[in-house]
Amino acid sequence: MDANNDNSVLLMTTEEAAPLLRMSARKLKRLAAERKIGHVNFDNRYLFRPSDITNFIDQHRVAACPSTLLPPARLTGPTTSPSGEHDFEALRSAKRSAKQRRKNAA
Repeated sequence: MDANNDNSVLLMTTEEAAPLLRMSARKLKRLAAERKIGHVNFDNRYLFRPSDITNFIDQHRVAACPSTLLPPARLTGPTTSPSGEHDFEALRSAKRSAKQRRKNAA
C-alpha cells in the first residue's frame, strides 16, 4: 500500500474489520488472541491490515472438489454387488408397477 495515499486504509480496528469477515468483533478478537489471524497489537488493541484479512480468507478457502463439477455418471446395464449381479432398474420398475397396481385397486 502507498503510505502517501490518504484514501488507503493502513490499519483497521476490530469493529471495522469484523464485518469484512462476516463475524462479530468479539470472535475476531478471539482469533487474534489465539494468533489465528495476523494483526498488530498496539496500546492493548488489535489492529488489522487489509492484507491480514485477505491472508486469513485465503488460508480458509476451500476449493471445489473436481468430482462435483462433473455430471453424474449414469450406469447402463446391471450392476454388481458382493452377492452377484442385480438389475436395479428392473427391480425399481417392478416395484413401481406393483405400487401402481395397488393404487388402481384401491
